[in-house]
Amino acid sequence: MKLIIYPEPGYEGWGKFLAEMPNGWEIGNYQLLQELKDNELEVDVWPCVVDKQKDAGLCLDFPKYPCDIPDRTVCVMLEPPVVFPREYIKMNSLPFKRILTFARDFCDDVRVFWEPCPITKYEGTLADKRDGYICAVSGRGYPFESVTINGRFYESFVQRRREAYMSMGRDLDLYGFGWMDDTEMRNAVNYKGTIPGNKIPVMSGYKNAIVFENCYCEGYASEKQYDAQVAGVHPLLRGWRPDYPWEYAYTENWVKRVVKHIMGVL
Repeated sequence: MKLIIYPEPGYEGWGKFLAEMPNGWEIGNYQLLQELKDNELEVDVWPCVVDKQKDAGLCLDFPKYPCDIPDRTVCVMLEPPVVFPREYIKMNSLPFKRILTFARDFCDDVRVFWEPCPITKYEGTLADKRDGYICAVSGRGYPFESVTINGRFYESFVQRRREAYMSMGRDLDLYGFGWMDDTEMRNAVNYKGTIPGNKIPVMSGYKNAIVFENCYCEGYASEKQYDAQVAGVHPLLRGWRPDYPWEYAYTENWVKRVVKHIMGVL
């Protein structure tokens, strides 16, 4: 038996799965592999040969692959309901033995379990001075729409985020991918381009930061909030505030719990 890892789309294969990723997420992948090895599991990364009956699987995000996943597969839902509404709507019919999500509204602690958004622990340096007034570090993002699932309304904050940026005008230094195509935004704010490597050192040179999650969802607090706290900036936040210590979400602890779920379906 092998444990087949199905990475997020775009990171298929060993090379991409272990390559440098935004926010140091590849560190979590190395920690995951080590935890699986410590549990004496043979591991492969899709694309690879799969025995649907004998192997087990771990889907990081939803599989969009031209193959059948193993019968014993754990899925980690790495996006909130506004990003993957159809998957949340049909969660009960998804072909997984267990599902891990940070949307608590959907958890039953039988097949669907809550796990926080994984955070890569930052141990680097910070800026010496806070000369900047306010920044925002965010990609332009897709125009996710608000959605109602099981009677609960999840408002997409993507448009509100853009409106907040525009309202700050030249007081705002904006970093992130995708904004080069938004002429109106680039003319309104100080667009600084993308940040190579970790964004926390850049954020630490400011006093304030605009921090908008993709939506408000109980249990969902992304690295955006963690980055602001570690950088020491005052967050102008729209989203759910975590009710757990960040250490609980550190990838080094998160992977241990994920592997326990995998062992639970073998």
